[in-house]
Amino acid sequence: MIVSRTGEEVAGTAPALEWTYDDDGDLSIWRSYVSLIEWRTGEHDQVLTDIAEWKTANEVWMARATGEIFAPYDGGFDLFLSDWTRVAFLKQKWADWLSSHPEGL
Repeated sequence: MIVSRTGEEVAGTAPALEWTYDDDGDLSIWRSYVSLIEWRTGEHDQVLTDIAEWKTANEVWMARATGEIFAPYDGGFDLFLSDWTRVAFLKQKWADWLSSHPEGL
């Protein structure tokens, strides 16, 4: 799991990555923290609900074995998959979740 935050560092942990973002002259320091977790169905429901309700953000999950990324946000989620075979498989498996837009967006 990768969590990115602005502001003060999280006490007792060192960020895996730190960068400065310039939003029209308003500089902010972002820090990303990485923690090794095992995904279990239902275990992260509260975090996902908090993201959907905009109580928190900037949290993604990455599969170590494939590099695939699950990035939820308040309007849905993005998947960054390892190859086109996985894209085709998941498009077929979860066809009901895709919009009626020709590109499935």
